[in-house]
Formats: sequence, C-alpha cells, structure tokens
Amino acid sequence: IFAEKSTMDCMKFPILRLALATVSFILLFATASQAQFKKLYELDTISLNPPNFFKVAQLLETDLPGRELVVVGSFSTQDSGGVYRSAMFHLFCDVHGEPQVMHMYEDTSAFSFQAPQAYAACYDGNGVIYTAIGANSRQVVFKANENGQMLWSKSGNHHEYYSILCEGGEVTFLGQDESVQGVHDFSLGRLDAAGNGGNGMMYGTPEFEIPQRVMKDGNQYVAVGQAFQNPDFQGIIVKADASLEQIWGKQYGINGKGLMLMSVVRPLDGNGYMVSGRMRGGADSLVLMKIDTAGTPIWAKAYGITGVSDAMNSGLIVDPVSGGYILSGSYRGASYFRPYMFMTDSVGNLRWARDYAEPGVNTDETFNDIIYHEGRKLFVAAGDMVAIDSNQFSYKLLMVMVDADSGRVPCDSALTIGMVSRTVLATGSTTQQPFLANNHFPIGNLFTGAMVSETRCTVIVGVAEHLPATGTFQITNPSGTDLQVEADVLEGGATLRVTTLAGETVLDRWIDEGAFQETISLPHLSSGMYLVSMAGEDWRYPTKRWVVLR
Repeated sequence: IFAEKSTMDCMKFPILRLALATVSFILLFATASQAQFKKLYELDTISLNPPNFFKVAQLLETDLPGRELVVVGSFSTQDSGGVYRSAMFHLFCDVHGEPQVMHMYEDTSAFSFQAPQAYAACYDGNGVIYTAIGANSRQVVFKANENGQMLWSKSGNHHEYYSILCEGGEVTFLGQDESVQGVHDFSLGRLDAAGNGGNGMMYGTPEFEIPQRVMKDGNQYVAVGQAFQNPDFQGIIVKADASLEQIWGKQYGINGKGLMLMSVVRPLDGNGYMVSGRMRGGADSLVLMKIDTAGTPIWAKAYGITGVSDAMNSGLIVDPVSGGYILSGSYRGASYFRPYMFMTDSVGNLRWARDYAEPGVNTDETFNDIIYHEGRKLFVAAGDMVAIDSNQFSYKLLMVMVDADSGRVPCDSALTIGMVSRTVLATGSTTQQPFLANNHFPIGNLFTGAMVSETRCTVIVGVAEHLPATGTFQITNPSGTDLQVEADVLEGGATLRVTTLAGETVLDRWIDEGAFQETISLPHLSSGMYLVSMAGEDWRYPTKRWVVLR
C-alpha cells in the first residue's frame, strides 16, 4: 500500500490556525473502495499544547453525501479568552472514515470551571445534529447544522444529559438531576425543533442514580442505568409512555455482584428488550440480559475475557441479518486498556471475540460507541487512544469498521471469552416526580478545525467492497436438510456458502457463471437457522436466512 498525503488551506481564525489534511490510499490490487479498517485521527493544529485530551461520546450515521459518519465528543483547547478547558466537536467523515470537516464549539459564559462535555448526539435527517451535554454543571441540549451554524442551546437543571433521541421535529433526552426524592435521579424531557418544551419527569430511588441510554419503543421510552445501593450498584430500568409518565421502574441485582447497565436495544424478533452492562466483583464482568416488556428478566449471561478481571461495556448493537448482538468496550490488559468487540447469537452464545489495540502495551484504547452503518452494511465503533512514551501523552481518536462474520481488521487479535448463565432478580421499584426546564445557555463561539487520519498496521484488509447484485438468488425456506437454490451466477462465477449463526462453515462451493438450479443435500445438519450467501469477486447477493426443520 502507498500513502499519499495532500493538504488544502483552510480559513484562518484568531483562535486556531488549522490546515485541513486528508489521506488517500492506493491499493496494490483492484478493489472498489476501502472496506474494513482501523483509523486514527489527530487534530492538525499548532495551537493546542499536549496533552490535547480527546473523548468520543457518540458515532452517528447521516444521509449527507461525503459526510456519512459523524463523531461527536469533547477535547481540551485554549478558548478565546486564553483559558485552557474543554470544547465540544462534530467531526464529519466520509463513508471510508476520511475526515472532511470539523466544527468545535466553546462555552462563552464567564464561569470557566467547566466547559462543554458532550455525552450523546442524534441526527434528525435534515442536516441537523442535536447534542446532549453538560456545561458549567448544567444540563444542555445543543442544536447545530452540518455547516457549524449554532441554532440554539437550552439548559435544564443540574449535572448532565447522557442520551438523546431525534424524533422528527422533537428531541427527547435522558439526564441526571437532583430531586427531593433522592440524591440524584434520572430525568427525561422533551423539546421541539425551536427549543421549546414543558415539564419533564424524574425517576429514581432514595439512592444515587446514574443514567446511561434511552431507547424509543413505539410511542414508549426505555431508559437504563444504575443506582448506588450501599454497598454496591444495582441496575435500574424505567419505562415511560409518550407523555413521559412512568409505566414501570425496576431495579435489578445479581447475588454477590454489583450490576451496572449501559445500553438497551430492541431484539430483531421484537420480543422484549436486550440490555448490556458490566458486573463488579469477579472476572465474569460483562453481561447481556433479556427482559420482557414488563421488565421481568428472561435470561442473562455473563462473559469474562480470559486472564482479565476488569472489563467495561459501552455499546450494544443488533445484527439485522442474524439477530445476534455485538458488544463493545474496553478491558484492562497488562495495565493498559484495550478495545474489544464480541458477537453472540440471538440467545447470547458466543460467535467471535476480537481485540483491536495497537501492538505493544503502551497505549490506552477504548471503544465508546458502536453503530450499524446501513449504507455499508458494516459495524463501526469509535473511541479514544492515548499513547504513552517517556511520560509524554499523545491523544487521538479511534475508529474501526468491521463485518459481522468475523470482526476482522488489520490490527486485531482473537480473544478467549468464557460464558456462564446468571440469575438476575428484580429487587425494587422507582418513583416519579415532575421537573421544569428550558433556559437559554450561552454556548457561542465556533472555530473550524480539521483532522489528519491514518490507516494503521500498514495494510488495509483485503476485502473488496462488493457491489449489490441484481438478479435471482432464491432458496426454499423453510425446508429439510436439502438446500434448494436457484440463482443467476454473474460474471466470473461465485462462492456459495452456508454457515451456522456461530460462524462455522458447513458448505463452501464454487459455482460457475450462468444459470444455476440445484438441490444440495446436507444430511448432517441439525434443526435451526443458517446463513446462505452467494458472492463473486466484486458483487454479492444479500445474505439469506435458511430455517432447517428435521
């Protein structure tokens, strides 16, 4: 691979003088475009003195041509008044992870104890990004467009907003606030497109609550997090209706463990909710739990990375093909944090697990968010990297794009993960009270920045970006153990492959170009679901699910 760096001039600002740099890659073999990758991003400026701390909050997919990915987060900078504190950023990248433009925003209030810290973001489908932040110990919802124009910022009460949902012309957001019923509670509110809103609701216990994520389910909301119940944490889940009135709120515990819930998604089968998080108190520190729509636990599985006693969970995503789940986060290995992903089937059984850290042991790397990119049909995770060399710290952003079949990129290595079943008990309930928010908050100055990107580990993974095929590809479904296939095999021929949901290949056969119709006997298969794919050198058909009934 050859790397060629080109530089374009940017507008010069009194705060930061920045040059926009992009990196292009030429492969030694023919391919339509880059597929899976690991990229690092570094702010291209002489105005920031190290350590220029970065913290990724959320990764978004947009419908903006050439700006299909947005990384939202915070970093340290010298503001317009000469004070070193954090600012918020929106980094727009193309579909291959190449940076296009970066907008950075600072808090213009006189109080300089705390500047904007981004915790979550959402894209409204019309070129607008809403960011949930904490600034000067105030909850803030911030609205800006793709060109960096700040439209408004509205504040709630104390502390931060941790999660936000775009819903047409409105946004709904989850935060933490002080209340009369406890130390800190969940707070759920809503604003319209102009920033107007009325009463929100608070949910909690007499203890200390920490919210994490909120999800929309039809016209209802499901929020997850944790409550500190002396001597440890318990998971907490609240379900609210369209008016934000509490339907139910429950706490969850595991005997001998502290439970912290981080993410929630709706399973592909639409039955209940899937929740991920971590446990404190042993090596089996990661957890995936299924509950029904009334909050009753159905099953829970715990996972431990071999030889590791400290692992964090920050993301959970559903594979829309198999119905399995990818969990992401970081774990501590040899004193440094390393980013991981692992994939399960739809009932929590492991399929693969991989580590994406740089070779060596002198970097802290984390995954802070993961999405399924609908346009690429791939999974993308983003986070932070801190390189440590002779007490010097270099902070960068990190992005990885993988597929669900293997999770491979150039810089990865296999992980060994153990799995056990756990019993989760619903241990208590939450209560609700109203709150009133919506004041203007003075976030003002905008300075445009740029990033330099680098694809690591000397090569880009040799996976061509297959073009969707137009033609016939049909299987009889469900069926017995005889696979009946009818297909138009396009130019160059194709590989017909059948795999289990755990990734085991049970059929791998080359098919010559032309019309193909055949019944293939696979008598050794057991009942269950399998994945059937057909792909040529530069084209593929969508993967099909095959149900075998013996």
